[in-house]
Amino acid sequence: MKRNSTTEQTQLNQRLARIARLGATLAVVTIAFGCAVSAFAQDTFAQFDETQGNEPFTFTNNGTSATFSGTAMGNFTFLLPGLPNTPQAVIITLSSTTFTQAETGGPLILQPIDGSTNTLSFTRVSDGANLLTVTFTGSILGFAGNNSATMSGNTAMGDTVTFTSDFLNFSGTTERDMSVDLSLDPAYTQNADGFLDNFTADLDGGFTATPDPTVVPEPAVYMLFGAGLLLCGQCFLRHRPR
Repeated sequence: MKRNSTTEQTQLNQRLARIARLGATLAVVTIAFGCAVSAFAQDTFAQFDETQGNEPFTFTNNGTSATFSGTAMGNFTFLLPGLPNTPQAVIITLSSTTFTQAETGGPLILQPIDGSTNTLSFTRVSDGANLLTVTFTGSILGFAGNNSATMSGNTAMGDTVTFTSDFLNFSGTTERDMSVDLSLDPAYTQNADGFLDNFTADLDGGFTATPDPTVVPEPAVYMLFGAGLLLCGQCFLRHRPR
């Protein structure tokens, strides 16, 4: 039977791309242990931490697919000038799906997150405002047997990462990244079916964009600006020459 060289080449390219991605991720992880703290502080436009505890986010292996989802209370902090820089109480909601088995490289296990719609959102408790919603593809990466891992999405690595917010405009950004640390139980392991074993987790992390997003004033600012224009107009009509 004649072999389809085009199909074989495509499959080979896909395997090589996965291997290259895993190798590049290992390099990033190695470097990150030495400089993550300083880089995080300089590049991040927002960060969050979960306040609820009790590992409310659940990874569920369904045999031929898996989900990672949950809801918890937390704090969300903007790190850009022009926005409140104090933590704001939020509802954290995660909904994600994967249909691709995990890959291994030495002690590392990389679980793709490749569902059609994966979202991580932060809704302000006080008024329901969307502080940030992330729509993404990416992966969970960790060392086998550890109780920690990282869920990430990075446009520079070919992932899809889209940010929307009531307070930030991302239309001018060319690179976007999310990095979420997972504290999980039980330990990070791969099932015989290829997907990760079930676990529950707590989350915290941050988000970057290049260049920085621009600040969108809150509606109250627009109302104040409009009131100022109206007042100026009234003064002009009262004092215009007759």
